[in-house]
Amino acid sequence: MATVTEPSVTAGPTAGTVRSAREGVPVALWDKQVGLLMRDYPYDSITAARVWGRAMPTR
Repeated sequence: MATVTEPSVTAGPTAGTVRSAREGVPVALWDKQVGLLMRDYPYDSITAARVWGRAMPTR
């Protein structure tokens, strides 16, 4: 019988607090950019938010 173990997660020297891109953007700007992505590309709201979130740098 085989057992499954979870891989251990080790934090490296550059690991820190993970922040969301949405934290640094005002709600109105976020909604506007997501709306523009939905208008210009065949994205639903979830995909548009994901694309916009990945475009934003996190610090």
